[in-house]
Amino acid sequence: MDHPFLRWMDRLYLFTIWAAGTAIFFMSLIIPWGVFSRYVMGTGSQWPEPIAILLMMVFTFIGAAAAYRAGGHIAVNMLTEKLPAPIQRLLAVLVDVLMLVICAFVVWYGTNLCIETWGQGISELPWLPVGATYSPLPMGAAITLLFVLEKIVGEMHARIQSRKAKEVTRRKNALESASMPAKLSDCQPGNDDVAELFIVEGDSALGTAKAARNAGFQALLPIRGKILNVQKASITQMLSNKECAAIIQ
Repeated sequence: MDHPFLRWMDRLYLFTIWAAGTAIFFMSLIIPWGVFSRYVMGTGSQWPEPIAILLMMVFTFIGAAAAYRAGGHIAVNMLTEKLPAPIQRLLAVLVDVLMLVICAFVVWYGTNLCIETWGQGISELPWLPVGATYSPLPMGAAITLLFVLEKIVGEMHARIQSRKAKEVTRRKNALESASMPAKLSDCQPGNDDVAELFIVEGDSALGTAKAARNAGFQALLPIRGKILNVQKASITQMLSNKECAAIIQ
């Protein structure tokens, strides 16, 4: 399924990977520098700690969204794999619903937390609001919420496509295993390369056509006057139509 929504989700996923990777990269540089400056140089720089905490928030919550979409989060399925398939599907739906509820709550709570603390400054970095250090919390939850919705929509689309494929296969197998139409006036066997099929309207036209046809290579099939409009119908509807099935057979 190629959809603009999926393409945007791919770009958002790429953004989360780069954001989390950049955060952990700079955090691995800032933390050692803070330790070195305090215990070796004796300067006691105060800025590395709040910046490292902010980067840790980005890595944790933005990276969690990336891990969810990639399926890299921890999941214990030892018990669920032993359950019947219907119960497994029910539990999967329950997990998705709970994920939506939790993500929505974190977005709401995190946004309120950022708003309430935005006017407070950090003593080490007065220009950095406290609310800014909490902002990765609602941002990561919102991105995870979008990924959960993408997963639910994708699973629904896959189930619909699978159901349609099974129905088409069932109809096809039914046609292949069926016998020739009962009202078909077949031609003589052995002339497949030149054989012709004439479709006539009703049984009344069949009698006249029989008298005029060449039974050696011309077959006749009577059908009712107006059949299904296959240009507007689906494949499943076409295969389930009696007249269309008779023509295909």
